Amino acid sequence: MQQNIGLTEGLISKKVCVLGDPAVGKTSLVIRFVDNTFNEKYVTTLGANISRKKVQLKKHGRDVTLVLWDVCGQKEFKLTHDAAVRNSHGFIFVGDVSRKETMGGLRYWIDTAFGVGGVRPAVILGNKSDLLENPSRFYSSELSDLSKANNIKFFLTSAKSDKNVNDAVESLCALLIS
Repeated sequence: MQQNIGLTEGLISKKVCVLGDPAVGKTSLVIRFVDNTFNEKYVTTLGANISRKKVQLKKHGRDVTLVLWDVCGQKEFKLTHDAAVRNSHGFIFVGDVSRKETMGGLRYWIDTAFGVGGVRPAVILGNKSDLLENPSRFYSSELSDLSKANNIKFFLTSAKSDKNVNDAVESLCALLIS
């Protein structure tokens, strides 16, 4: 899963934490983005998994190396979360649109990350949109309200179908270099 990309002169490197409740698809999203693959098998993240990927931002004429910290979702590991978000340049907050209770989790993760790491560029991902017949009905109020309240853009994503994964991460990259 991890790509080793050497840092070259003039290349921008940014640490981004991927945060959300357990089983919302954080690891699947990272694997989809980094390796362009998907695995149905669920594997619990212990601590944090770190991956790298070089992103070419053609509109901005720059490349960014993202150092993605896929952080465990169990809230009882607050010290691990706090250590991970320190010195982060940005955040990806992930909720599962098929489990409404993860919306409350998003509020927790945003408050935790911004409280410890400071307000940073971020995106909210409503993941697993492939599981709903009409995902717009679900996220229209919860994600929209959360997005507006925190001035964070949100995307409906699916790690399984690859829906909006690259668009969401590239949107965050653009914020990171602006």
